[in-house]
Amino acid sequence: MTSHRAKLTQSNQGYWDRIKRARSWVKRAQALESMAGDADSQELFIMYWIGFNALYGRVNETGQGRYLRPGDDDARWFLRRICDLDSGAVRIGAAVSTVRKDARSLLKSRYLSEAYWREGYSPNVKHRLEEETRAAEDALDTGDLYSYLEKLLWRRVRVLRNQIFHGCSTNWDSLNKDALDPALRVLGELIPVFVDVMEARGDKENEWPGIPFPRRGSPQHRTARGHRP
Repeated sequence: MTSHRAKLTQSNQGYWDRIKRARSWVKRAQALESMAGDADSQELFIMYWIGFNALYGRVNETGQGRYLRPGDDDARWFLRRICDLDSGAVRIGAAVSTVRKDARSLLKSRYLSEAYWREGYSPNVKHRLEEETRAAEDALDTGDLYSYLEKLLWRRVRVLRNQIFHGCSTNWDSLNKDALDPALRVLGELIPVFVDVMEARGDKENEWPGIPFPRRGSPQHRTARGHRP
């Protein structure tokens, strides 16, 4: 894809390789989805989330010995930026509208609330879930797409990501299937749109930060910058 658009440089690699990496995972997930019975929901969820992570991951430039930055700030940074790039939030807003029912079930799920796992389903947690769901939907209704997506993807779907990625669920017969299927529909709708919106704004290609683990031989790889491997 990059060869048809632009030559990779130190400044634009953070843009083009995010698109390339994310789209590769999206395409793989979509291919498996088209082959009925050949992929389970957890496998597809993992692929879509990796595609999402490929978009939001940034390099730790603080010199504190960690190559990857903490993901919390990175995901919020990306969600805000992609919403800004989608002028009028037309494409992302349309995608959200198609999965709003699924999104609402995720926002309301006690099992995707970190507070639930600390306190159980206490009156306080129940009240907080109701408030957070209402706040998210109010944000969507008033056009604050970033606030809605931050609550949906980072405060809810990320908890499911943690359960799956960190070995906190069982394959095939996991009890989190009630959350997994709607989360998969949400990611399957949103992540491809994020990639499309980002690619459509090629005029911003030099304004993206470096990517983590740039491949050998690429402009941002350490050996390409005069360092020993």
